[in-house]
Amino acid sequence: MKLLNGVESSLTTRSIPLVGTVPARPVMLAEENFEARVRLQEAVLTPLTAQFFLLRVRVNSMNRAEVREGAIVDGELVLIRQQAHADPGQIVLVLIDGEGTVKRLAIRPDYWVLKPNSTSKSHRPIVLDREATIQGVVCRVLKLGSGTMDYEDLEMTQARG
Repeated sequence: MKLLNGVESSLTTRSIPLVGTVPARPVMLAEENFEARVRLQEAVLTPLTAQFFLLRVRVNSMNRAEVREGAIVDGELVLIRQQAHADPGQIVLVLIDGEGTVKRLAIRPDYWVLKPNSTSKSHRPIVLDREATIQGVVCRVLKLGSGTMDYEDLEMTQARG
């Protein structure tokens, strides 16, 4: 690509799989479970050696939680950096009873607390022993609609049969 001022620039992207919806079924990272793929600029995928995937959020338990692009709203996509550990205060994807949930992590000496951050009072913290499985950390929110990114922009994979 050549910029207007004549300086050469290269934009490198990477195809990131959309693996499903949270909360819902277990997060399945096998390629046959991908619903779609989204090309994202490598500059947002740090570190480059990490593995990433996308999930569609289907509840409002984190609609007041701010990630770089804003709140995590029902129907939007979250970019997850796959990793088994997280720091206190990070928004994490954790498997509970075989299903994924996205919440803010609080670490106590003998247990973890997964905290919702919602406008709805119906969502409650979840207390877990420290043996729970962290699947990854939320890095970004991809805002859908309003012309930013629409479902038509997703590169759909072949239908599973």
